[in-house]
Amino acid sequence: MIHTAMIAFGLIFLMFFLKECGNKEIKVKDNKEIKISQEESSLNNTKTSIKDIELILNEKEKHQVIMEVVSQIEIENKSAIDREHISLKDKLIKEIRPELKIKLTALAKAEAEKLAQAKAEAEKLAQAKAEAEKETKVSTPSKTIKSEENIEIAMLMAQPTKTDKHKALQKENAQLKEKINKLLEIAKKATKQAQLEDNITSEKIQSIMTQNSNLRLLLKDATSTAKEATKEIQLLKGLESNLTAELEKEKLLKEQNHNLNNNVTELLFVEENLTKTLKETQAKLKTLEAQKSEEMQTLLSNKNNLESNLTVELEKEKLLKEENENLTAKITGLLSMVEKEKSVEENLS
Repeated sequence: MIHTAMIAFGLIFLMFFLKECGNKEIKVKDNKEIKISQEESSLNNTKTSIKDIELILNEKEKHQVIMEVVSQIEIENKSAIDREHISLKDKLIKEIRPELKIKLTALAKAEAEKLAQAKAEAEKLAQAKAEAEKETKVSTPSKTIKSEENIEIAMLMAQPTKTDKHKALQKENAQLKEKINKLLEIAKKATKQAQLEDNITSEKIQSIMTQNSNLRLLLKDATSTAKEATKEIQLLKGLESNLTAELEKEKLLKEQNHNLNNNVTELLFVEENLTKTLKETQAKLKTLEAQKSEEMQTLLSNKNNLESNLTVELEKEKLLKEENENLTAKITGLLSMVEKEKSVEENLS
């Protein structure tokens, strides 16, 4: 029993260590061999520590050690679960929030448009209701009755006993007709006055337009004469500037001829120097090309060596992963054995 408990403790320790080693990714190619050697040394150290633990632990300490290890496992599992939960929350917030914003803005726009349409329809209905009420107030009882009040009036008018109300309504309708006729006369007079004022203003506008057209013609004549005068002045100035420019050109040509004679001798000397430098550069280029070809060959050989080393390292990593998986499977089996032994001990006790 003690032996199995000690082995279980050692295997649990190995399990944690292997998890940490498995989670760490190798970032640099040159450091892979160092890390693999460290893992091998750590495995050897853990094996030796298991042997030491088997010798040191007693029956009394067995239960306490196992419980402490179990509590540590639970704490680490909880922390890992919390971390995964937080990372998932962050991912969901990053991925879903912009989509939700877009959807909410679209819904808000649609609702705003619906509200605007509803408001417009409500305004139209209010206008129609007001017009209907006006028509029902102005219309005579012989016309079509739209509102509920007019229906009641019609019902009252149908009764032979209540004629007073009918007469009062007729008087009101007559008064309203008189008022409407007066308003129509006032409107006709106002339209006539407005037409007269429009005619007067149109005549004034026509007179102003004729005056403006005459002024424009005068301005055109004045501008044409001024343009002709300015053209003549510009021609004279142009002739003077051309003469001065030709004189300056003659001076410049003389100076250029003198400078060209001096430059020809300098160019011949420069050509000799350039031919020398070209020959030297061609020789240097040839040497550089040879060096580049050698460097490329060395680089290709290095590349091939690196690829071969990488394949070897990858195979080593695969083997280590397989060993880790086998060890985890063994650990789980041993843990199950320990639990079974615990249950047996409890049953025996």
